[in-house]
Amino acid sequence: MGGSGGRKRLGEVYPHCFNEGDIKEDACTVAIVGYDAIQILRSLLALTFSSVRELAQAFLKYPIEQAKQKYPMAHTFVFAFDKYPFVPIAKGVEQQKRTKQHNEPEEYEFDFSPDAPVMDSWSSVTGDRDKGVPEILRAFVAEWLLDPPKERVIIDGHYLDEFQGQYNVQNVPLCLSPVSRLAHEYTNTLGEGDFGLPFLLKKLSKELHPEESIVIHSVDSDMVCIGMLLSKQIPNRVHLRFWPMLGHCVNSRGHGRMEGKNVQKWCDATLLRTSIETDDRLKAIPDPVKVMILAIYASGGDWSEPIPRAPVHHWINTVLVNASFFTKLVDEDWKIDHGSFKTFVGCATMQAIAGKRLYEHTSDACLDNNRMPRPDDVLHRRKHAQYALLMLSRTGKKSLNLDDCRLYSYGRRDMDLPFDRKNVVRLHKSQAPQDLMSEDEQTLSRNRGDKTENDCVDLT
Repeated sequence: MGGSGGRKRLGEVYPHCFNEGDIKEDACTVAIVGYDAIQILRSLLALTFSSVRELAQAFLKYPIEQAKQKYPMAHTFVFAFDKYPFVPIAKGVEQQKRTKQHNEPEEYEFDFSPDAPVMDSWSSVTGDRDKGVPEILRAFVAEWLLDPPKERVIIDGHYLDEFQGQYNVQNVPLCLSPVSRLAHEYTNTLGEGDFGLPFLLKKLSKELHPEESIVIHSVDSDMVCIGMLLSKQIPNRVHLRFWPMLGHCVNSRGHGRMEGKNVQKWCDATLLRTSIETDDRLKAIPDPVKVMILAIYASGGDWSEPIPRAPVHHWINTVLVNASFFTKLVDEDWKIDHGSFKTFVGCATMQAIAGKRLYEHTSDACLDNNRMPRPDDVLHRRKHAQYALLMLSRTGKKSLNLDDCRLYSYGRRDMDLPFDRKNVVRLHKSQAPQDLMSEDEQTLSRNRGDKTENDCVDLT
């Protein structure tokens, strides 16, 4: 995927922005810590707990205690879950890949009462987005309200339908403290925890001194892009820590990951952003960070298909060698002849920057006639990358008011079923054009002021 490859390549190009071990900055400056919360749950499921109550207590206790040891001045802890009712339809493509389809509802008749035992099969609950995760989070919140933490803890994506007589509150974060309350000032409809987290951190940063900093714990490499965009909106330094809470993670199928990879990896997102913005190789373009993000997603990610089937190094190096050329490719629907493109990526400068591995890959795999990017095949994939950039441009906002994703080459998997997260597919040249929006739907979209399918993301 583009995200993980992008993080690795950026680490090679800007090594001073990445490090292993501990945070490079004075840990006493860290005031707020944010978490990709579902990863904490998956990490904890690698351990043994006697009851739901014990697991619920550990969920807050472990990360907060670890954070207080590392960042003694931290006072606010933000846990962001996906709020599935608000997740964009386009994310359904990635969810279909990650989630095991459960045809037997009885498989999920788990007992979530406080004294119920935690079963080994619970790891599958984290993959059931419509039923399993909401049920376990409601059980957790019930325990947290009975025994709230001493620190200020904000939970986004709690799945409570009612709280203290208030209904339909799933879009209102819960603030846990000695006096728990609904934090209406942080209300949002961001279904993606990756976007809910920076929105809350941006709000909370208004309470901080400019010299205080924020740390985000995540295993998602997309957070590098999001962290850079967040750092542009707030005066505080943004640090990213890529490491599961307990050094181990269990995915939705019960398989362990990260074994033998327990080294903490850090990224100074603020320094990375400024390094890209001041890179002489990118001075010819007005927004190099945005173009770099587009290059990452042009190699594939949660929101896009690769263009073409090349490693992320390929497009990042293209930007570094000639950012204007890359931007031109995108703006002109990749309408460039095969010979010119092959000459460009095979030039001596590209080989020198890319190294032997990329040269061999581009010359043997990407530049043959069968896998070169052509307008008839790449038009859809270009739009997927643009949609990814459009998605990330909402970082720090309280909603994802995006254009209909069918304008960006998404369609229905089954034309007889409604267009939703469970029935969405990224379109390719082999799919029938009727999978796209109908003419009536496009007319209605234009009347609402949405972009037409021929519009592209403004790179300036």
